[in-house]
Amino acid sequence: MMPQKNRGVQRNAGLKILSLNTMCRLILMVESKTLMWITGRSIEQFKCFGDAVTFDTTCKTNLYDMPFGLFVGVNNHFQSIIFGGVLMNDEKIDTFNWIFTEFFQMVGAPRPRTILTFQAGAMEVAIEDVMPHTTHRWCKWHVLKKAEESLGPLLGKGGEFKQEFNKMVHHMVSEKEFEDGWACIVEKHGLQKNTFLTQIYETRRKWAKPY
Repeated sequence: MMPQKNRGVQRNAGLKILSLNTMCRLILMVESKTLMWITGRSIEQFKCFGDAVTFDTTCKTNLYDMPFGLFVGVNNHFQSIIFGGVLMNDEKIDTFNWIFTEFFQMVGAPRPRTILTFQAGAMEVAIEDVMPHTTHRWCKWHVLKKAEESLGPLLGKGGEFKQEFNKMVHHMVSEKEFEDGWACIVEKHGLQKNTFLTQIYETRRKWAKPY
């Protein structure tokens, strides 16, 4: 059992904050049963490498099917580093607002210049509230994963459409090049009325490389 002198408990506006020691901080939002933690090393790393952050809550493999989110960055050796983790009971706007607000208070550092997430309306609203000056982009991996699920046979192995689509997504770096390439493959394959392609084209500034 942890000695009492190493643990302090503070209650404030429905929050229970546990300061286990200088190496680990836990904070619990009682009402929504949301638990977030961060280490002392993560705080120092965030101050050096926190200008670009990924926040992903797509993992739900735990026993209680609760979304598990990670704040992740990249250091100067191009290695992934974990800034903090959060176990959530829901994915509502208020919950994301609380997570982002408390996270930046815990690390004691400015908001990142860029944050990457998957497509989630509630998260997008919270980011605009808490990080109004941060550039928000969608993780391309999640966009392409949805493309595979939605386009099915079109992205079959070795297919012409797949080659053209991958070239446009991964290698085109100018806006004109992307726009022309998109128009070309949509017309060539008769996909003008494809709902998924229409949706991701309308949101291209959130995920496409040229933007």
